[in-house]
Amino acid sequence: MALLATTESCRKGGNGNDTQRIRGDDGNDCIIQKDLAGNDNLRTEAKEGDDLIMIDAGEGAYTITYDVSSGRNWVLIDGGTGEDTLTINAGLPLAVYDEKGKILYKYGEGGSEIIVKNIEDIKYVI
Repeated sequence: MALLATTESCRKGGNGNDTQRIRGDDGNDCIIQKDLAGNDNLRTEAKEGDDLIMIDAGEGAYTITYDVSSGRNWVLIDGGTGEDTLTINAGLPLAVYDEKGKILYKYGEGGSEIIVKNIEDIKYVI
């Protein structure tokens, strides 16, 4: 299956205590969310479609929320350095892997594939 982006969105935070919320659109999206440093809140919601999503937190203690959407999404979430918390709001099929490919969590069949790196605390909300 080829992933063709119909919406592109990129958001970059600064060196402070940022709050970023980024939403995709219907269709196939490419979403990149990057932050530099700080104790920030990042939230990403993809919407419908087959999406490519990269969340790259910087240095600091981050609170990251990813809202799983319908469609088949490919997601990379990197917490960077610091003590980071990730909440995955699921309710739809998904598989979560560490950067070495080990399955950390699976819900249902098919759906989104999420790779996490440098995340110290992961919560799953079904």
